[in-house]
Amino acid sequence: MLSDPSLLLRWGAAFLLTLLIELPIYGWLGHRCGTGPRAVAGGGLGTLITHPLLWFAWPLVIGDYLLRTISGEFLVCLVEGVVLRAVAPAMGWRRAMGVSFLANAASYGTGVALHVFHVL
Repeated sequence: MLSDPSLLLRWGAAFLLTLLIELPIYGWLGHRCGTGPRAVAGGGLGTLITHPLLWFAWPLVIGDYLLRTISGEFLVCLVEGVVLRAVAPAMGWRRAMGVSFLANAASYGTGVALHVFHVL
């Protein structure tokens, strides 16, 4: 699986797109609650942890695409929210989870739209 160059290229493109979409959201919403740079760092670290796991490890755990997508995105939001809260504790748990959900919903939705319109 990891030896497939096209998979690695697709993952790299998706990872960069994810960062381009999510980091400004983490920054903007983090700035609104006084944790801008820390929120960006927490969001980036969370994405760095979860993105490769979702792409390369989670398919080995769950074979069904729909179940894998729903459970994987839920876990990504949860893990990134925990990392965000750890790096930017002033944000609080509820806000960290909400920001994580919004950032991930934006990047997932963008990815789906680009796929539907055959851009990716």
